[in-house]
Amino acid sequence: MAKKKVKKKSKKQSEQEILKKAKQKALKELKKLKKELIKVEKKAKSYIKKNPEKAALIAAGVATAITAAVAKAIKKKIKK
Repeated sequence: MAKKKVKKKSKKQSEQEILKKAKQKALKELKKLKKELIKVEKKAKSYIKKNPEKAALIAAGVATAITAAVAKAIKKKIKK
């Protein structure tokens, strides 16, 4: 009987170790993504400063597309 308890504990410990390693990997990847996002944000800000008219047109186009998508989704929901 004592052996079964030991096996359960070691299994539980190995599961905890796996979860710990997975969490560490996820945090590492999150840090990488954050750094990459900061780089992209800097590039976007630079582009906006250099090309304010184009940036405004791009923003307007994106806003129009999002508005159209939301309107379509609402329309579908109302029809049901």
